[in-house]
Amino acid sequence: MDGACVTVQGLTVDPASATVLVRGKRVRPQQKVYFALYKPHGVICTVRDTHGRPTVLSLVPRDCGRLFPVGRLDADSEGLLFVTNDGDFSQRISHPRHHMEKRYQVWSSAALSSAYLASMTRGIRHDGEFLRARSVSLLHQNDNGARYEVVLGEGKNRQLRRMFEACELKITRLRREAIGPIRLGKLRPGDWRELGPEEIRSLIRMT
Repeated sequence: MDGACVTVQGLTVDPASATVLVRGKRVRPQQKVYFALYKPHGVICTVRDTHGRPTVLSLVPRDCGRLFPVGRLDADSEGLLFVTNDGDFSQRISHPRHHMEKRYQVWSSAALSSAYLASMTRGIRHDGEFLRARSVSLLHQNDNGARYEVVLGEGKNRQLRRMFEACELKITRLRREAIGPIRLGKLRPGDWRELGPEEIRSLIRMT
């Protein structure tokens, strides 16, 4: 390091000022990247899939090192997802204790009854778990079904589908519109963009 041979473990260096060589080749810290992605229906939220299905990593640049999705959307859901190589960021955004708010649009086969609508925010017990939405708002209704905006402060497995199932309704489409202050915006299915520094800071401030 800086011309000196290091023979002890655990030495701390400043990568901005120190020159570190390993076997004659300079080692640089990996640049951290943060993508906002519109995950399409049918794409899997995993690093690789043993069944050959497309994954979210097939939609973002391949030259950024080891990337992974932050949180999950099931294959039948679509919408906003973050992809990064920053493990600390991923942990802070996705850990349940931080209650990062997530906003969804949900299309259902019919409208919720007033009793079921009230139970969505009071809480519903499904398969031994207590599931609750922060808010549920009817956006549109016709003979073919209804569309709601639902805000969650928790991220339990398949939470919205389980809640609507408990209300005797089937979700026909589910799209995540926002995570914290970051919205889907003008992204179209399969599109991605880099998160700006202030957007990253705003997400971290919420944890």
